[in-house]
Amino acid sequence: MGFSFKKCKTNRHALIEKSNIAHKRECYLHEIMKNRDLPEELQKDIIYLDESYIHSSYKVKKCWQSIETAGILTDISKGKRWILIHAGSEKGFVPNALVVFSGVNKQEDYHSEMNQKNFTKWVTEKLIPNITEPSIIVMDNAPYHSVIKNKTPTSANRVSELREWLIENNISFDPHLRKPSLLALVRKHKPEPQYEIDEIFGEFGHTVVRLPPYHCDLNPIELIWANAKQKVAAKNVGSKDIKEITMEAFDSITVQDWKNACEHIKKIEKEYYDRGRTLYDDIDQLVIQLGDDSSSSEDEYEYTNEKMLDDINVGASSSSDINVGASTSSQIEYLDFDLLD
Repeated sequence: MGFSFKKCKTNRHALIEKSNIAHKRECYLHEIMKNRDLPEELQKDIIYLDESYIHSSYKVKKCWQSIETAGILTDISKGKRWILIHAGSEKGFVPNALVVFSGVNKQEDYHSEMNQKNFTKWVTEKLIPNITEPSIIVMDNAPYHSVIKNKTPTSANRVSELREWLIENNISFDPHLRKPSLLALVRKHKPEPQYEIDEIFGEFGHTVVRLPPYHCDLNPIELIWANAKQKVAAKNVGSKDIKEITMEAFDSITVQDWKNACEHIKKIEKEYYDRGRTLYDDIDQLVIQLGDDSSSSEDEYEYTNEKMLDDINVGASSSSDINVGASTSSQIEYLDFDLLD
């Protein structure tokens, strides 16, 4: 019959991006391109950091095999999970910044293996000491990347805590105000967040720039992860030490690999920038403003409508496909390992 049982479609004809996400992307592109537009001798290195993972059973999905010769057998169990932390730029990996440690948490999301204490320890003991010049540090919005120093009270706080915060920030208020009104005052005067890790980097002359949410395609280290994991899968045959071959895989990543990844990201940045110009600049010029300053008179407007109706009626007499007035589209656990080993 040609029927299939599947999810029903909606009448949504377009995906509309949230304005706050678009705003964060515009801010990110502005900061990155401002640095790229400087003379080469004034440009700062852009260092991208990230975390990933790999299982001890990570192997190739396909291999050469025949009836007589069996291929590689994939394990039913994923095995132990290893967490990877590293950073790099167009000049290659930051020397001695790689950390590979075994995870102990059984949750599906590997981010549960990380926390503020472990991340800060890696930054202060492995990353910063190996960056020789003030640089731009690019990271995503993982919770342990974005621990706020100047936290503001929320609805979970008591009334006394809301009042205390307002007094500490020299914000006058009526002492008879109840919790909803106090919360409204707190939100009105909420300061820009100050991140703990930003201050640590700032003490050494580095600037932190965060990727916009849902934009991992702007981080070249994602391509490096994929490259390294392919190398691991190709060598993970038999009972080899997954940590050892992972370290070897990262050692085999060249400066040229990083340059290629960064060049690819530059193209994506330009595409986003050009697309934003089309969406927010060019389209605005096409919007017709109706009002007192309209150049069309009321007579011209009525004549145009009558002409359109005449055209529709003529067309309807020759085709039954036209539907006049049809609707239009709608809109933890702390890890016990010594990073210095």
